[in-house]
Formats: sequence, C-alpha cells, structure tokens
Amino acid sequence: MKNIVLIFICSLAIQYCYSQNYFVTDIEGRDQVLAISTGSAFGRIKAADNYNLLATLLGDNPTAQLEPGQSLIDPVNLTMGGVNFNLQPFVYRESGNSRMKNLPIGSKLSQFLSDPLQGEKFDLTLPFTDKRVALSDRSAFIRLGNDGPGSDYHTAIDFDRTDDLSKGFDIIAAADGIVLSNPSDGQPIVLLHTTPKGKVFITIYQHLNPSSKSHLNDGDTIKRGDKLGFLQEGGYTHLHFAVAVRVDGGFVGKVMVPERYYLIDPFGVYDYRKNYQSSTTYNYLPNNDLTNIVAGIKGVNVFMTNPINGSFFYKDEDCVSFDPNKLVIKKLSSNQFRIESGNHLMKIFSTMEEAGNALQIIKRNGYTKSCFIGRPNPSFEYYK
Repeated sequence: MKNIVLIFICSLAIQYCYSQNYFVTDIEGRDQVLAISTGSAFGRIKAADNYNLLATLLGDNPTAQLEPGQSLIDPVNLTMGGVNFNLQPFVYRESGNSRMKNLPIGSKLSQFLSDPLQGEKFDLTLPFTDKRVALSDRSAFIRLGNDGPGSDYHTAIDFDRTDDLSKGFDIIAAADGIVLSNPSDGQPIVLLHTTPKGKVFITIYQHLNPSSKSHLNDGDTIKRGDKLGFLQEGGYTHLHFAVAVRVDGGFVGKVMVPERYYLIDPFGVYDYRKNYQSSTTYNYLPNNDLTNIVAGIKGVNVFMTNPINGSFFYKDEDCVSFDPNKLVIKKLSSNQFRIESGNHLMKIFSTMEEAGNALQIIKRNGYTKSCFIGRPNPSFEYYK
C-alpha cells in the first residue's frame, strides 16, 4: 500500500523533503558530551533521547571508526532501568586539540535511523484537525531540558495556533493503539502502537488539560482520529508531540542493559543536514546550540501517513497528477533548482543535492500526485 507524504506548511520557506530520521549534533567545544542523558520521562514511560547506547547495542564500534591522530574520550558511567554500566561515547579528540567531536555515524545506527521499523512504515496522521495549527517556530530543534546538562532534551515536535499562541485546540490520536499511560497529574498521554509485523512504538502527547483527558484509562483501545483531549491554555499554548521506537536490550561489556524506547523523528521535522562548520556532525548527542545554522525548521516537514486516513479529515483538497519517471531537475540560478514534470512546476531547492534527494524520495515511493488543501493559499501540501 502506497504511503502519502504530507508536507506541513509553516511560516518558513518550503523547499524540500527528506526521508531519513536523523537528529543533528554539534558538540565541538562543549562539556555536555560527558553528561550523557539517560532519557526523558513521559508519565511512567522512560524514553532515551541519546544514541550512544543505541549505537553500541546495534553493533557500531567507536574504536574502529577512529582515524590516525584521534583518540576516544573516557567512558561515562550510567544507570538505566536500575542497571549500572560504563559506556564509551562515540566522541574523540585529535592530538594536540582538547575540543571534542562526534565520530561519523556508524553503519548500524545509520541503518536504524533510516528504517527504525525495519521495512515497515510509520502509519501516522497529524494529531489535530484544526487548520489554524502550524509547526511552531519555537520548536523543530533539539534543545536542553529545563534541568540543565544531562537532564533531558526537546526531542519532540511542537505545534501551536498561528493566529493566537494562547489558544488551544483538540488533540487526536495519530494512529490506532492502546493507552499505555495517562497519569492524572498533568503528565503526557502515551499511546502504544504495534505494526502488522510486531514492531512496537509509542506516541506522546504533552500539555493537555488534565480534565479533558480524564476519560482515558490505561489499557483503553484507541482508534486513529479519536479525541484524546484539549490543550491546557495559558502562556505559550502548544502540543508537544513525540514518537519513540522500542529496541531490545543487550550487553554493554558484561552488563545486560534492558530494552528501551528511543525517541526518533518520523516526520522529518528536525534538521539533520550536515553542519556547515563540521564534517562530523551526527546524532549521538542532541544539538543544544540554538544559534547554529543547522538548528531550526527544515524547509519541508514530511509526514508519513496512510493513504486512506492521511487526509480524510480535510475535505477541501485537490490534486495535480504527474509521472514520476518524467520528473527532471532544472537549474534556475546558482542557488535555485526546481523539480519539473513538463506541465507541472514543483518545489525549488537551494542546492542540486537537496533537489536530488527530494526527487529520489518521490520516485522511490512512487508518488504520482501533488495534493493541496485549501488553495489558493493551502494549509497543507502532500504527495501521494
């Protein structure tokens, strides 16, 4: 069954789409590398927002990735799930230089982040139906949590109402599942989802009004589109939405580390482009430099959805057909490259590489239509 790519329009320029799920990292000169986060708490659920452990469990070897003149930093001691162990971060220093850098991402972690469900697609829809909602320009980056280095990171996506940041909106389930956790103290709702082949992931919905979600109990069956609740209004009102995939535990040295949920980016919102200042910008530790050019919203934000359920909440849409095999990239200027299909002009990209990546995704998924919701000024655009 073909998936839809739903592109969420925000106030920034819409330029391109990516399929891989990478968090970007730039830790050069930062001490935070030694404070490997053990995870973020969502009610009674713990999800890891750091990939040093995951890369180790998947089989990547930091020593094997070293180049001449590089040496690994010292291991760090962690306690996760009641188990204490030493972990070797994928971080190195060069001879005569005290600055720390991330190793290039290893093949095992790269494969996982590109395909976290091992061949299955995330069958997700947007967790709201209000057309006034947009991707927050305060989000779509990874930042330190409120408790300082080593506490937690904003590995999630924020949505708010563009017309009034103090107003809330209804929140709906992004996929079929069951209620894994719904604490009464204002903590997030966590839904558990299982793919047809048995892969497990969770979706997390934070900042809902506690009374609006009180009808949900642990173990309740949830259908896509079911109302979960209403946002808590006051101050900056927004939905904090996150997705995490369950990964089996394994040995780190001689210590058995239990299974964990690892936060990922299934919607392609986080910017994982290579840091323009570094050749070793990868995703072992989240980026906390908000002034960095790679921290922020990508030009296009991709939502993988089900073709039946992907946009049925929105009726005022129309589509333009194209032949993916006839798409070409036309150079308009030194920094403008456009995908065209003869009679249909598509997105403009700033580099040939970005345009090529987008074209590859369109062809790989077999998309044949560009669809718009609410033209002439569409709130959403998606390919299917």
